[in-house]
Amino acid sequence: MKRSTFLVISAVLGMFVGLMQMLATEDMLSSFGMTPDAAGILIVRLFGAITFSVGLMNWVARNADDSVALRAILYGNLAIHFLQLVIDIMGITAGTLASTSWGSVAIHALLGFGFAYFAFTKPKEA
Repeated sequence: MKRSTFLVISAVLGMFVGLMQMLATEDMLSSFGMTPDAAGILIVRLFGAITFSVGLMNWVARNADDSVALRAILYGNLAIHFLQLVIDIMGITAGTLASTSWGSVAIHALLGFGFAYFAFTKPKEA
C-alpha cells in the first residue's frame, strides 16, 4: 500500500471517529459499556475535536513529499495509536471498558503498525 493511500484511510477514520465522538457521544460511549456524566461527555467531545483534527492533518499530509514535517506527523500518529492501544488494554483488563473494546485495540494496532512502517522505511513514492 502506498503511504498516500494509508494516510487517506487514517484520515477518513480519524475524521469519522472524531465526528462521532463530538456528535453521538453517548451512543459511542455506550458501545464501550460506559455511562458518563456531563463532565465525561464534555471530555469525550474535546477528545473528538482532537481526533478529528489529527485526521484532517493526515488528509492534508497525504500527498506530501518525504520531509522532517511528514516524519513528525508519522511519529506523532504512531505515538497516539501505541498509547491508545495500551490505555484501551488497561481499561479492558480493569473492567472499565467492555470486551467490545477489543475492536478498538485491533484498529489501534493496525494503524500503529502502518504508521511505524511508513515512519521507519524509506518511501517508495514521492
